[in-house]
Amino acid sequence: MVKVSVIVPVYKVEAYIERCARSLFEQTLDDMEYIFVNDCTPDNSIKILKQVLSQYPQREKQVQIVSHKERKGSSCARNTGLAVASGKYIIYCDSDDYVDIRMYESMYETAVATDADIVWCDFYDVYPDRVFYHKTADTKKNHIEFLRTYMSSWTPVWNMLVKKKIYLEHDLSFPENIMHREDFYMSVILHFYASKIEKIDKALYYYNRSNPSSILSNADKNMLSEVLFCDLSIIEFFKEKKIFSSFEKEMAWGVLRDKSDLVLNPKTYSKFLSIYPESHQYIWSCPLLNFKIKCIMWLVVNHLSVVASIINLIRGLLNRK
Repeated sequence: MVKVSVIVPVYKVEAYIERCARSLFEQTLDDMEYIFVNDCTPDNSIKILKQVLSQYPQREKQVQIVSHKERKGSSCARNTGLAVASGKYIIYCDSDDYVDIRMYESMYETAVATDADIVWCDFYDVYPDRVFYHKTADTKKNHIEFLRTYMSSWTPVWNMLVKKKIYLEHDLSFPENIMHREDFYMSVILHFYASKIEKIDKALYYYNRSNPSSILSNADKNMLSEVLFCDLSIIEFFKEKKIFSSFEKEMAWGVLRDKSDLVLNPKTYSKFLSIYPESHQYIWSCPLLNFKIKCIMWLVVNHLSVVASIINLIRGLLNRK
């Protein structure tokens, strides 16, 4: 069995795929497989990938390029890669990012030495003119406390090495046709099922913030519904597992943040009120909202929509100046 499978969705990354591929093929861990999923990229990404691969002949037999017949999105691409992965451990890499050449060896050795189900690490936020160190949540807590802390932080899957058996035993896959918040959905569930989690206190992943084609740079009209779908699905998951009471407040805060834009337009007040109304009791305690938004939410919830509309009108006039 291969030690580590790296799954890499590919879509419109011709400016970045060379750097990503080189950082993968130069890994100090030898026993790996690389699964690149071509999600119908319309540019030269795959051509460039193959050119880079030709310079690493020792890796050629370890590489699969799987192609979708139509554009399906990153969630489906990750599921496609997961379906063909043969590694004991699974990890993802976004094709516009890059990694430390010791990343997968360090994570694999930690996983084996500790028999961890998940090993994860810190990462860098990379901007064109600066780099920030992103320290992830501390794992030295009990399971519930850790999950509560983890969910309030950033929850990517590309800095997590995970035993494949967790995916198999619980029949896990990313939600289909979702482009936003799917990392949160999957990483929370993986951490719930993990018996042992270890962390490497070192940044080994470089998250590229300069790609204009990235999901974060291209929020669209589907973003709200997709984000809410993932958050509400986790709420249902926690209810099914009989642990929702431990996370009710934090999940409510997340939903309030997700739907906060809906109180900025009188036409969407009713939609705001209809989405998970149980969250409204946590408006004032929510640390993810500013005071003005909390006030407008409270007014809408308490049938003072006219006052909320006047405030929004004034805000709009002030923003024009």
